Amino acid sequence: MADYKNCVCIACRNEFESDDDIVVCPECGTPYHRDCWNEYGKCINTELHEKGESWQRPDDGSNSDESENERVICLKCGELNPKGSEVCTHCGSKINDNINSNMNAAEMPLTLDSSDDIEGTSISEISSFIGKNITYYLMRFKFFFESKKKLAPNFICLIFPQFWFAYRKMWLSSLIIVFLTFLLSIPGSLRVLADQVDFILASIQPQLELFGADAAEIVRNRILSFSEFMKDNQNVFYMVDTLCSYALLAFRVLAFMFGNYIYYRYSLGKIKKIHESNDSLMDVKSRIRMAGGTNIGFIFIAVLFQFVLSSILMCIALIV
Repeated sequence: MADYKNCVCIACRNEFESDDDIVVCPECGTPYHRDCWNEYGKCINTELHEKGESWQRPDDGSNSDESENERVICLKCGELNPKGSEVCTHCGSKINDNINSNMNAAEMPLTLDSSDDIEGTSISEISSFIGKNITYYLMRFKFFFESKKKLAPNFICLIFPQFWFAYRKMWLSSLIIVFLTFLLSIPGSLRVLADQVDFILASIQPQLELFGADAAEIVRNRILSFSEFMKDNQNVFYMVDTLCSYALLAFRVLAFMFGNYIYYRYSLGKIKKIHESNDSLMDVKSRIRMAGGTNIGFIFIAVLFQFVLSSILMCIALIV
C-alpha cells in the first residue's frame, strides 16, 4: 500500500495515520479514509475531475529542515499546504496559479510558519473563515496583531458600508448601519418628497379613485398638508438635513478607517465561539468555513431592508 504520511483526507481534514484504512478515487487518485469515502459515496475533489488532472502528493519538505515548519496558503480555499506544494491538498487547485491570479506582480507569495497564530487562532483557520481575498485580509490581520493599531482603510466602507458588512456575513452590524443611515437620511428624504408632491398626486390618482371620492379627497388633503408643513419649515429642515449629511459622512469615514478592524475582531470572536461550542456533528474546520466566507445574497437582503424602511417613511409622511 502507498504511504500517505503527512497527507490529509480532504473529507475530514485529518492527516492519515499508518494504520488507517485508506482508499483512493479510481479516476483522480485522491486518497480518503474508507469511512469518509463511504459517507460521501464519491470523490469530492471535483476540481481535479473537471480539469482531468490527477492528485499529487504534496512535497513534505524532507530535503529541507526549514520547509518542515513552513506552509504556503492556497488563496482559493485557505488551506495551508507544505512549502513547495504544486497542488492544494484540499481543493486540488494549483498553488502557483491561484497565487498569480490573486496577487500583483510586485507581491511575493504568502509563506507562513505553520505554528503562526493570531491571538491564539491558527492562520489556517483564519484563512478558512475569510474565504475570499485571503491575502488582503491576512496582511491586515497580522498588521493589527503585531502593531496593536486599529486603522486600516477600507474604501468600500466609505461608500457602501452596510453592503460590505452584509457581504462579509456581519448581519447585525449591517442592519445597524442600514437603520442608522435611514435615520440620518430622513430630513433629506422628506425634503425630496415635498418637492415631488405634484408628481406623487398625479401618479396615485388612479389608485385613489378605486377607494371612492371621499377617501381620495382625504388622502389628497393630507398630502397637500404635508407639502404646506414642509414649506413653512423649509429652513429648519434644510439645517437639519445639512447636519445629518455631515453626520452620515463622518460615520462613513469611521467605517472607512475601522471597517477592517471590526472584521478582524468579528472573525477571531466567531472562530473562538465555534471552538467553544460542541453542539454540532460537523468538524470544526467545516463549521468555520460555513460561518465565514461571503454571501452576495445578504447584500440584497440589506437593500430590501433599506427599501422597506424608505417606503414606510414615505407612507407615514404623506398619509398618516
